[in-house]
Amino acid sequence: MDKWNIKIIDVGYKLERDVFIFRRTFDGKTEMLDGTIIDVGSAISSKPSLSLTVEQLQAFANELNKLGISPAKEYTTGKLEATEKHLKDMRALVFKKK
Repeated sequence: MDKWNIKIIDVGYKLERDVFIFRRTFDGKTEMLDGTIIDVGSAISSKPSLSLTVEQLQAFANELNKLGISPAKEYTTGKLEATEKHLKDMRALVFKKK
């Protein structure tokens, strides 16, 4: 099965944001977080996995950050690794023995 996907939708007529958590199955269907399977071509479940206010989403994001789960952290780590690799390559070019 594929990785879990999360879509957060601002419906517009309510204060909460609808959060859909789902993944694709081997046979191309969609599995919702609650185990509901949706056939190919069917509309996505109208029942969200969660409905959270902006404040609740922020509190959730803060708790994830406390656990060390942060998209910004992954981005920074990836950027640092790329920079270190680049510096290693540059050192090899500049300081190579002749």
